[in-house]
Amino acid sequence: MFKSLLSLFRSDNNNPEARAASARIDRLVDIADPAIRQARRFHSALVDPVEAAASYCNSMTEQIPGPLVLDRNTYYNDPSVKPLFASYDEMQLLLHHHQNTKADLPTGENGKAVALLTMIQEEKTIFAPRQTGDLIEKDVMQKSVNFSDHRLVAVSDSLADAKGWVTDRGLDVLATYAMEHITQLKTKKAELREKIAYLRGASTIVSGKIRAHGGFGVPDPALEEKLDTIRTTLASAEKELAETNELLSYPDDSLKYLIRVLQTAADLLTVDHRTFRLDWKNVVVDDSDETGKDTILAKFSLSDELTRYAVFVTFTLDT
Repeated sequence: MFKSLLSLFRSDNNNPEARAASARIDRLVDIADPAIRQARRFHSALVDPVEAAASYCNSMTEQIPGPLVLDRNTYYNDPSVKPLFASYDEMQLLLHHHQNTKADLPTGENGKAVALLTMIQEEKTIFAPRQTGDLIEKDVMQKSVNFSDHRLVAVSDSLADAKGWVTDRGLDVLATYAMEHITQLKTKKAELREKIAYLRGASTIVSGKIRAHGGFGVPDPALEEKLDTIRTTLASAEKELAETNELLSYPDDSLKYLIRVLQTAADLLTVDHRTFRLDWKNVVVDDSDETGKDTILAKFSLSDELTRYAVFVTFTLDT
């Protein structure tokens, strides 16, 4: 029996998938709070939550449209690509001044690289002529859509590799979300301890002054009032610290919060398709308008804190 169990563990250690899963857990722990390593059996506690969150992030990745082709020869005639950039030069600038140099950019089949293009979507109201049939109206209020802050991430040799990178970054985003909460609690505890130490010192000083004044039979109502205020504030700070300690005192607390974030990934990190029907000026038009072309993107949102639009793209280094 013992040999059988030992063989199983050895098999897991030599299993590439098991090693990758273990490394993924270690990475998320390092992001969220390295102190989690002090929690008993933290690794086994995170196996299922991380696997479930990874499955969810993978399903999100599969919803991202593309890849679109970023190419100078087709830019002006490609209704899927042209609306994403203010100009051809903007697209070129993104490709040539991305954080990766040409030497760093991987290339897959036919020298092409695949990446995730992310951006911010902006809407503004404009007044411009509009043609409806044979009728041309002047100064009609319309909505214009533009995209800015373009970023290329997950630059890879293949679409599969790019999707794998995005899935891992989704997990990192969740771990970072947990880290922010844990760090806020740690900072709050440190600030409260500092405040309590200061108030205790102030209480000692004021109490000493009151005793000194009392020794001469000259009570000071102002000092008594000040001491009451200090003691009230001190009691409030001590209560707040006790409540914060209940939320985060031990590595187990950080572990529990990370697990909670991973288990609620679908509530925190969301993705849905957005279709923009735009004319050649990026003005929103009705579905029935034949001058409009559909631009389909994925909209990513993190707990109402961050929103970006995304699509997979492919390009060559000499584009």
